[in-house]
Amino acid sequence: MILTLFFKIFGALVVICCGWSLGNSAAGKLRCQRVFWEDLITLCELLENNALYLRRPLPDFFVQEITSYNFSVLSFPPGADKNFSVWRKTAWIQIVRQSNLEHASLDRVRSFWDSLGTGGAEEEAERIRYYHASFVQARTDAKNKEDGSVRVYRSLGICGGMVAALLLL
Repeated sequence: MILTLFFKIFGALVVICCGWSLGNSAAGKLRCQRVFWEDLITLCELLENNALYLRRPLPDFFVQEITSYNFSVLSFPPGADKNFSVWRKTAWIQIVRQSNLEHASLDRVRSFWDSLGTGGAEEEAERIRYYHASFVQARTDAKNKEDGSVRVYRSLGICGGMVAALLLL
């Protein structure tokens, strides 16, 4: 009798923890999106500095500057100095996997990624500033969404777990 009660309570706690875990993973996805935007903002700052002052070609920039910089979410594959167009496509695929963004946001990042290196230094810096401002706004929106939704997702996960535990008992 006591052993049966113990297993029921333990099972209910496991189901509740699973619900919390599901809610927490949804909250983690929102956090990952915000951190991704922060990484893109940092990348824009580094690229603008390169366009205005360092003036390194993009393959050299990605080999020398970016490989030594540790982003939170964003990472780039090695080998930017070998065949830059192939590397750029591979890097884009990796960026898409890391981002957790919706299609519309990915289109904005894609246009930024494709426009890199298509103009002179001043034109490039101006374009990077434009995307920087766009990414700052996207980060602000992601932070607001994260702040408003994290507790909701976790609470819904716990409540869903409790309902499932009650139904199983």
